[in-house]
Parts: sequence; C-alpha cells; structure tokens
Amino acid sequence: MKKEHDYLICIDSDGCAMDTMNSKHFYCFGPEWVKQYGLEDIQEEALKYWNQINLYQCQKKKNPCMEQALLWSIHVNLAVKEPGMEQGAFYGVREALEKMSPKADLAVVSSANAQAVEEEWSKYELKPYCKALLSQEAGNKAECIQKLSALGYPPEQILMVGDARGDYEAAKKNGVWFYPIV
Repeated sequence: MKKEHDYLICIDSDGCAMDTMNSKHFYCFGPEWVKQYGLEDIQEEALKYWNQINLYQCQKKKNPCMEQALLWSIHVNLAVKEPGMEQGAFYGVREALEKMSPKADLAVVSSANAQAVEEEWSKYELKPYCKALLSQEAGNKAECIQKLSALGYPPEQILMVGDARGDYEAAKKNGVWFYPIV
C-alpha cells in the first residue's frame, strides 16, 4: 500500500461493513464449537454460553486446547462457505466508502481469514475503495494498524472503525482515533 492521502481509515469487516456476525456466530462459530468439543448433549446451554462470550485462545505450543481450536477454526471456515450463509454488506457501506476514499486512504483491518475478506469485499464491490485488505494472516489488529501507520500517517490522522472491544484496544494501543459501530 502507498500513502496517497493525509488520513487513514481502518475498517473492521465482519459486523462493521459486512452484515455477517450474527449468522456466523449462530450458524457457524457456535455449532462448529459444539461439534468440535463434543458438547451435543448440552448444546442449548453451550450455545447460550458461546453467544455470551468469545473464545480466548491460549498461546502455548503443543497444547490440546489449541489443536482443538485449530480444528474448530478449519470447520468454521468450511461452514461459512455453505449456501445461505452470505449476508452481504450493510446498507450504505458502499456509499460511505465512496465518499471517504477521495479524502482518506481506506484499509480493511480484520481478524477474519484473508480468503473470506477478499471474497466478500470483491463480491460486494467494496474492494476498489480500499488500498489494503489486512486479515489475520497480516497479524493482529494492533499490529496491522502499526504497520499502516509506519507509512507516514500521524496517529491523530488515523481512525479505526470497529464493533468489538478488540478494535478499541488496537486503536488505543496505537494512540489512534476509534469510532464504535454498535
């Protein structure tokens, strides 16, 4: 990515630009977690718990927890591609990107996988407005914002748009502005 404007706007994908979070949690993340961890006997209670909190993964090598989480992640990626899972972009996103792009460089900063981000932003014709599509493969959100800011944007000229506490924390860690999507 090359810096073309004085301002940078980082946009989370799922839940901010793409109307995908509810369907992914209700039909992919939670159900695949139930299957992966053998929780079918307590599925209703487990899914209620799942929908209340997110999965926070530990950072140890050769950890059975991480191996299970990896398998869960692989199965979620397959489930997300099932027919009927696509929700599309939120109403007005394309128009908002269209109005922002002449005045600021836009970059997707998402924790989704690269293939999903690429497919969704291309399919809904949002990709042309963005200078970069950064996903989990590029690092965590704080690292992605840091990499982008290294292109010469002062922190006071960077905005992170997100719908989760992790988006806020990434912005805070880099000393940049944050706009919450509720």
